Amino acid sequence: MFQTKNFKKSVSIILPAYNEEHNISFFLKKLLKYLNNLDYEIIIVNDFSKDKTLKISKLFSKKNKKIKIINNKKNLGFGGSFKEGVKISKKDYIIVLPGDGETNPKMIFNEFKKLNNPNETLVFFWKNQKRKFLRKFLSFLYTKIINFSFNMSFKYVNGPVFYNAAELKKLNFSSKSFFFFAEILSQLQLNKKFIYKEVCIQYLKPRKYRSEALRYELVISLIKEYLIFMYRFYFKKRKS
Repeated sequence: MFQTKNFKKSVSIILPAYNEEHNISFFLKKLLKYLNNLDYEIIIVNDFSKDKTLKISKLFSKKNKKIKIINNKKNLGFGGSFKEGVKISKKDYIIVLPGDGETNPKMIFNEFKKLNNPNETLVFFWKNQKRKFLRKFLSFLYTKIINFSFNMSFKYVNGPVFYNAAELKKLNFSSKSFFFFAEILSQLQLNKKFIYKEVCIQYLKPRKYRSEALRYELVISLIKEYLIFMYRFYFKKRKS
C-alpha cells in the first residue's frame, strides 16, 4: 500500500456554531495553539444564532485571514451547516468540530500530523466521557444500531473524522441532524479501497455545557433521516 511520511497535508476545519457565545472564543484560542506548521483554514458556520456568536467570530476573522465565516440565513442544523462549509472548503482534508469545545484539539491534530498514508481516514472515538448515564447509554445503543444497519464496526460514529476532501465531495449527504456522520461513513465504506484508522481521544466538557442531542425535535429528525437513508442505501445496493 502506498505510503509516504512527508506528503503534503492541508486541512479545512469546519465549526458549526449555534448560540455558542460562551464557548467559541475559548475553543478557537485553544484550537489555534495546535495548528502550528499546518496548512489550514477554519470555516465558522454561524447557524442563525440569536446571541453574540457571529460578532465574536468576526473578531477572530479580522485578526486571522485563515478564518472564514458563513452566516446561515436560517437554522440548518449541525449536518446542514457542515455541508455549507464543505462547499467552500479548499484544503486536502476536512474535519468538522462542534463550536461548543467538547473536542480535544491537541490530541486530534497530533494524530493528523502523524498521518503517513494519503488514502487513510482518521476516525476518532471518545474515552472518559463526562456525560450522564442516559446519554452514554443512548450513544452506545445508537452506535450498535448504526453498525448493524449498515454492516459497519466502528467504535463510535458521531466523533470527529479527517475526511479526504476529494472523496467526501463525491458523496451525496443530506442529513441536517447528527445522522450525517453515519450517512457519510456508510457511503465511504461502500468503496472497497476505503481504509480507516480509529483513534481514541479524551472528551472535554465544554465550559458552558448544554447538550442539544436529546432535544425532542432533533431525535425525531434523526430517526426520520435514518429510516429514509436506510431505505435508499439498501435500494441502491439491490440495483447494483
